[in-house]
Amino acid sequence: MAPSISFFKASADWQIKYNLSGSFLHKNLPANVHLLTLELWDSNTALIRLEHQYEKDEDPDLSTNVTVSFKNLFVSFDVLSVREVSLSANQFVEDATRLKWKVMDSDQMMPSNKKPIPVSPKTLNVLLSPMQIRSFLATIKGH
Repeated sequence: MAPSISFFKASADWQIKYNLSGSFLHKNLPANVHLLTLELWDSNTALIRLEHQYEKDEDPDLSTNVTVSFKNLFVSFDVLSVREVSLSANQFVEDATRLKWKVMDSDQMMPSNKKPIPVSPKTLNVLLSPMQIRSFLATIKGH
């Protein structure tokens, strides 16, 4: 299918009549954080994925842990609570059981049982480490 090119005669004040830019965030995210997914699942639930974009030791300032708060982050809705889910969003992190394997020439099992730092229900602050992606099912309330 070929692209379709179209034109229209616009008035001189069209840029004033129409909002050509905007943001759905009240505040900018930190420079090392990317909003990877914002998907409404129903009128009061959204899937939100945040991604730390830098590797450890890639940048002296941006390769550090960073905290993002869901409180007052979005313009059109408030986040009331979050529950962390797996990357594929098919199970809650606290219910997930991961496969383990033994590394040759080591007594250590992989991966470790390390769980991410939970999100406080009061602050709704999320801690992201370098290269980490965290996924959440958020209970939201529209404005």
